[in-house]
Amino acid sequence: MLILLLLNPAIAAAQEGAKTGAVRGKVIEKFSGEPITGVKVSVAETTLGATSDSAGNFTIGDVPTGNRSVYAALEGFKSQSLRITVAQGDTGFIRVSMQTDAFAVSEIVIEADREYSAASSRELRAVDFDLRPRQSAQDLLRLVPGLFIAQHAGGGKAEQIFLRGFDIDHGTDINISVDGLPVNMVSHGHGQGYADAHFIIPETIERIDIQKGPYFAERGDFATAGAVSFKTKDALDYNLVSLEGGGYGFGHGVALLQLPIENDQTSAYIATEFLHNDSFFESKQDFNRYNLFGKLTTRLSNEATLGLSFSGFGSSWNASGQIPERAIASGEITRFGSIDALEGGTTQRENLILSYNSSLKSNASLQTSLYYTHYRFRLFSNFTFFKDDPVNGDMIEQNDLRSIFGFRGQYQIRGAISTIRTATSIGTEFRTDEINVELYRAPNRVRTTSTALAIVHEKSTGIFVKEELIFSPRFRMEFGLRGDYFIFDVEDRLKKDSVDQSRYVQQTLLSPKFNAIYSPFQRLDIFLDAGTGFHSNDARGVARDNNLPVLPRAFGGEFGLRIQPVDQLVISAAAWILDLENELVYVGDEGVTEVSGPTRRIGLDLDARYQVLAWLYADLDVNLSRGRYKDAAEGEDFIALAPTFTSVGGLTARYPNGLEGSLRYRHLSAAPAIEDNSVQTRGYTVFDLTLGFRTPAYKIGLTVENLFNTNWNEAQFETESQLRNETAPVQELHFTPGTPVNVKGSISYFF
Repeated sequence: MLILLLLNPAIAAAQEGAKTGAVRGKVIEKFSGEPITGVKVSVAETTLGATSDSAGNFTIGDVPTGNRSVYAALEGFKSQSLRITVAQGDTGFIRVSMQTDAFAVSEIVIEADREYSAASSRELRAVDFDLRPRQSAQDLLRLVPGLFIAQHAGGGKAEQIFLRGFDIDHGTDINISVDGLPVNMVSHGHGQGYADAHFIIPETIERIDIQKGPYFAERGDFATAGAVSFKTKDALDYNLVSLEGGGYGFGHGVALLQLPIENDQTSAYIATEFLHNDSFFESKQDFNRYNLFGKLTTRLSNEATLGLSFSGFGSSWNASGQIPERAIASGEITRFGSIDALEGGTTQRENLILSYNSSLKSNASLQTSLYYTHYRFRLFSNFTFFKDDPVNGDMIEQNDLRSIFGFRGQYQIRGAISTIRTATSIGTEFRTDEINVELYRAPNRVRTTSTALAIVHEKSTGIFVKEELIFSPRFRMEFGLRGDYFIFDVEDRLKKDSVDQSRYVQQTLLSPKFNAIYSPFQRLDIFLDAGTGFHSNDARGVARDNNLPVLPRAFGGEFGLRIQPVDQLVISAAAWILDLENELVYVGDEGVTEVSGPTRRIGLDLDARYQVLAWLYADLDVNLSRGRYKDAAEGEDFIALAPTFTSVGGLTARYPNGLEGSLRYRHLSAAPAIEDNSVQTRGYTVFDLTLGFRTPAYKIGLTVENLFNTNWNEAQFETESQLRNETAPVQELHFTPGTPVNVKGSISYFF
């Protein structure tokens, strides 16, 4: 790879003498004239392609001279084909006008910009989730095929995530980012990898990039089960004011406003959001969240773009927590009651992102981002009720105060070795967290004793290189290597029992990656992926236990197919395997890290997208998995809460006259709640319905959550607790109930 890296600039320079030219262009929406981002543009009968940037611009270099066909495609738009004459040493220009077609199944796949996985890599645009029920960016995660979320703390805390046979907790094995800013929190006061994306306003999201498995060199910490990257809009298609209301005291408002700037090269907009929800519990949740977002994008030249964005949010809530089944069976509480109604918390986060992107030459590009985050978190929880303190109760208080600073950059250059086209990428990222974490016993929200107090200085640096070799339009390979270096510096402020657990630890890790795609026919792609990854451990756990690995490894592989039997149908399938060196879960409620042995998960992902009629679109995702501990006895080797079967699907309709609607379901099967599988979680199937009518000026909508009023458990745990009238603790299934049927209405105004 290093040889290819050194040769590429010389090879690219040598290409300049060949009989080639370049194609430059701009992609716009046909009626509004607004630029379109993310359009895949390709040159017929070659492996050459590019993707339009935030201003709709693209450049394709080293195009063979002559009369060429150029294709442009993007899901949600009608594809376009144009002709252009390419002269030697010259750059031709074309303007591409595209018209919205919300349910157009992608008609072409560009050879030079294909994803490397059958079901793992997917780009979702706003048109794909416009009709689906959502209250926050966390709900957008449900669009990831096979990903489920569960909320168990009044709506304000990060959701519990399930993906590919993992109970990811709040983010231990999934890498989440927005515009290059990491969402995951290392060494968090409530759980390792804690990923609270509530600071994102859903209406500002342009697309979601999805990658499953540890096969991608640009993804580092937590990218074991997968990675999800949100991309916000650079400019608005229209201004928006939206109001929504519903049962159980639900109210939601959003406003997006494009700022009037008398400069064609600069765009800026602001967005704000408010949400209030008392929820369906007998004890009002009184959940309030405020969001603010602003973004400015300016073109410094035809090749360079500078962006600046700010986001901030604050929320507060009460929670009914997880309740034991025996309390309902005895009649002590109802399904929507609580044992300790004082649970809840507050959280705030502010982010600043500065980005610079440039096409240095027709065959090279640079992407960089610099970010800063300030974050505060306070949570009151009670999982065991009166087990430790039969008089006052077992409520705890967790606090996390931190500042994060980081940088990410990637440089890519395209060239050729004889007939083999190459793309070499070099990237680096740096992150530093200054963290103050605290844990207290706090019955009735009154602090009594300190359980853990620490200051954590955590730094990480990652460097990656990947080499893409395009042998022909039918066969491509990618080799990657990633190196990560972590430093943990823990200052123990409590020194419990006069033991100082301060410690300085460092570790380096190399992670090789491999991807290949073979397309024997135009409508069939065959994928092979393999690689290693990792999730970092909590710094306090490493400081406390010398035997804990700093960066536990993950080893994964995947074989997949993607086929388009007819124009309107695309089917993908991926068989995968993923091994973890150790299952590590930081239990913030106790301030310790629980370590279990190595695990193996195998599974199958299936998904289909079908355009039934010009106005009707169907989708289906089915995910099967099996997870076991590798060093445990048979029958006692189940992975607690690891999902075994999930499925999501639905029908979406949009008539030309403005009527639209969607009927969707999600199914999560029962799963082991304990290692011997003697206790299982309760599976569920829930349906949601949305109806709407849209005009160019306004939209009215109706959403029915849990259409058939199913009793379902959203979050479930097998744990030990003791009620006030009990003399000994009992171990059984505890759960947070899912929403009953709820109707919401909305009205949106576009201008």
